[in-house]
Amino acid sequence: MHRPDIDDLLEKYVNGTCTSQERQRIDLWLLKRGHDEKVQVEIGNADSVKQQLLAKIHVVDSISPYPQDADQGLPILVRLRRYKKYILPLSAVAALVLIFVALPRRSEIQRANGVVTVQTREVTTAAENPTAFKIATIDRDYSIDDLPENVELHIGNAYVVKRGANNLHYRTDGMETDELSYHTVSVPAGKDLNLYLADGSKVWVNTKTVLRFPTSRVKKERMLYLSGEAFFEVASDKVHPFIVAGKGMEVRATGTQFNVRNYLDEEQLSTTLVEGKVDVHAGPSVAKLSPNQQWMAKTGTSARVRHVDVAHVLGSKDGYFVFDKQNIREIMNEVSRWYDIEVDYQGEITDKEFGGTFSRKRSLDELIDYLSALGGFYMKREGRRITIMS
Repeated sequence: MHRPDIDDLLEKYVNGTCTSQERQRIDLWLLKRGHDEKVQVEIGNADSVKQQLLAKIHVVDSISPYPQDADQGLPILVRLRRYKKYILPLSAVAALVLIFVALPRRSEIQRANGVVTVQTREVTTAAENPTAFKIATIDRDYSIDDLPENVELHIGNAYVVKRGANNLHYRTDGMETDELSYHTVSVPAGKDLNLYLADGSKVWVNTKTVLRFPTSRVKKERMLYLSGEAFFEVASDKVHPFIVAGKGMEVRATGTQFNVRNYLDEEQLSTTLVEGKVDVHAGPSVAKLSPNQQWMAKTGTSARVRHVDVAHVLGSKDGYFVFDKQNIREIMNEVSRWYDIEVDYQGEITDKEFGGTFSRKRSLDELIDYLSALGGFYMKREGRRITIMS
């Protein structure tokens, strides 16, 4: 990023004209680097501070192009420690930090006792088709890929730590409250997420899924909203029932392990119980499940409960496609979510059902060969489009 880019980005930030992507780049830099030094600078007029700051940021004349590296999309300030010939006095860093805090924004970022603090309002984001790996709050989104690892972030009244590429750990302080605070996580194609909630519950969130969950300590039930698929290991708490809602159904539990699947683009929705007990509410009816039972409903048919092998649920959670008495359209619907592809069909495609297991870590081409041999289909790939012919 060249000097004019730095000037423009700072000026847009001060003037409040940054795009959400530009704001996120600044915020992420602040979370990673901005408070590494404890320096205080008195802030008066933000405009004059900006001018002072810009005057202090300069590049040694003997260095012409900026290094092209993995941080290309981030502000050049992120790279200062790596490339010592870029000069930014410590006072300029402090001024930049305080400019961010002083701006008329709907959130404030602070750091105390090694904890990065982001204060936000309650989440009201509706479930949508996820296209980014993110945490959503009322006034901004945070890319999970870009969050620093093993750093405790304070977002609203929740403390969040990212451990590994797809693990988020939540905790909360304070008394129980009637005023709920929510976060929403979105998981796009090709990814999944392990979410550790503040109450001790664990959630595996499958690909193409949106989950909204409380981050505050609640006085009544723990209410979550799901669009997609997730496996829940619920911390036992009979005083605060654990409820998962979505697509015309509610699953109520106190301490148990179960899977809920309710993708908006599928006619079928289901709840599968692995351990404990759950009640599935759908309209006026209530189904009480025991382990190895699945509640299933499909558009135009009555809901039913059946005994199942829960291995296919656990297999998905552990990184496998597990096909169990599914036709090729149902299988490819699952495959298309993970690999983010489109599928066309030509000719009369049989409804023959198949079974099998395949690792999600394998390539799409390997899976195509596997399914072709399994079902006797001819499958043609052109980029992100797969055509299946009888």
